[in-house]
Amino acid sequence: MLVVAAYGQILSAELLEIPRLAAINVHASLLPRHRGAAPVAYAIWKGDSETGVSIIQILPQLDAGPVLAAVRTPIRPNETAGQLEVRLAELGAPLVPGVIEQLKSGTQHLIPQDATLVTRCPKLKKEQGEIDWNESPSEIDCRVRAMQPWPSPSSCLLTADQAPLRLLILAVRNAGAIISAPVGTVTAADKNGLIVQARDGQIELVTVQPRASDR
Repeated sequence: MLVVAAYGQILSAELLEIPRLAAINVHASLLPRHRGAAPVAYAIWKGDSETGVSIIQILPQLDAGPVLAAVRTPIRPNETAGQLEVRLAELGAPLVPGVIEQLKSGTQHLIPQDATLVTRCPKLKKEQGEIDWNESPSEIDCRVRAMQPWPSPSSCLLTADQAPLRLLILAVRNAGAIISAPVGTVTAADKNGLIVQARDGQIELVTVQPRASDR
């Protein structure tokens, strides 16, 4: 049989005919939600409350095969994509031996995916790490956590009479009420950090780091 995890390619029909039992894929989402290359990041980015791992039979289409087993887990409030990926690997790996035994004994239960519930999660692009201050505080928080470790959430700090400084924004939290300021404006800055106006509220930059190229 073939067992694939995070392979990133669609296997040909000819290759899928080789294994006697089956070809299975360990996919880091609750399919049919988040078919594609970046399911862990998209689950956080889109504000999902939970995600999981699906073991599917591989077809010559993108993550479209029937589900053989699945495990669910809540997404933790401050969890980044990198942290969640580690947890999902630990949750998903133990499912594989059981699926193999079911395939050997012919007792597998194939659950077709509901095509009406399909969402896509294509490979992330570098520019998607750029913070959009027109988003709400909760949306910005989701982007910040989803874009770690790559493409790294960031924004540019503009200060009068100084060169722009590119900052990695590694942790944020909702800072409360709206004030009369354009989105993207720093409304408070002291030794404890920065507060920035977003859409429908303010957001505190808890952890920031100058990009190496900007130091």
